[in-house]
Amino acid sequence: MRRVLVLAKARTGSTPFIELLASHPQIEVRGEAGELLNIETQQLPTGTEALYDYVDAQLAAITKKDTTAVAFKLFPDHLLALGLRLDDLVHHCGIETIIVVWRENIVESAVSELIARATGSWHSMTEASKTERIGVEPEKLKELIEDVERDWATAFASWPIEIPPIFVQFEQLFASDTREDINTYMAPIFHQIGVRPYDWAECYAKRQNPAPMAVKVTNWSALPKELQQTTISVPNLLHKAIGQRFGLPSELIAAVVPDREPSPPTSGSWAYRVAEPYLPPSAVQFVQEALETNSVSSAGVWPQRLTTRLKTIFGLFI
Repeated sequence: MRRVLVLAKARTGSTPFIELLASHPQIEVRGEAGELLNIETQQLPTGTEALYDYVDAQLAAITKKDTTAVAFKLFPDHLLALGLRLDDLVHHCGIETIIVVWRENIVESAVSELIARATGSWHSMTEASKTERIGVEPEKLKELIEDVERDWATAFASWPIEIPPIFVQFEQLFASDTREDINTYMAPIFHQIGVRPYDWAECYAKRQNPAPMAVKVTNWSALPKELQQTTISVPNLLHKAIGQRFGLPSELIAAVVPDREPSPPTSGSWAYRVAEPYLPPSAVQFVQEALETNSVSSAGVWPQRLTTRLKTIFGLFI
């Protein structure tokens, strides 16, 4: 049973994304709205080991008959507030896949969170009938942005290095509202999770305030331009955190972190097409001589000949 963790900050589209996962007949989502460790709405056990055991038990309690993958959602700030480490959680619970849901337009995400806190409305299944408006102090907005970046950086500091992330960007996932486009985006994600193709994934959550920022924020024009245009790159934050952990530049981490291995087919078997290896005559000769001399170590005939030649070249007598 493959276990999937969806890691996301608030107001980044994680709720509709969880609904898309849950709509697949082979994926079961655990917890209320996919959350198992919500410190604001749930009664949780105390102690890190008890929390890890709790998550493990919840993921094991499957109810759907054809389930081959089980998923849940976690906010980085809840992870940190509970004193948990991402790598310990992953290893304890046998999590194989981590999907990071993020939103490049961090200003819109922050404003959306402020409106949700002011109205008490975090999700909606119906189209918005009116646009909620709010005034935003520049310092408050900067503080929210810094909090988001700090939460991501702290959570990523304990990233399990053996698991390549699957990044889901809000702006790409919901670039179109059509089910066909959303299913096209979800297809490779389902494949990487290891479930069969499914063209009927859908979500029911609706955007609550789809109006432009100049409409939602009453003092938008008074905010500094550089603040209005602030964006975030969560993949870069992950690469930076891993680089700091291992003492390497983030540019190198981005280049050497391996891509995800292809998932096995959901039915049938692998079909490989390989080329016959080319062995030059000299390689065959070296193998034959090694077999004849019973020497394949560094003390074999060819290393000895090379050593003798180097000694001659450099005039060494040992």
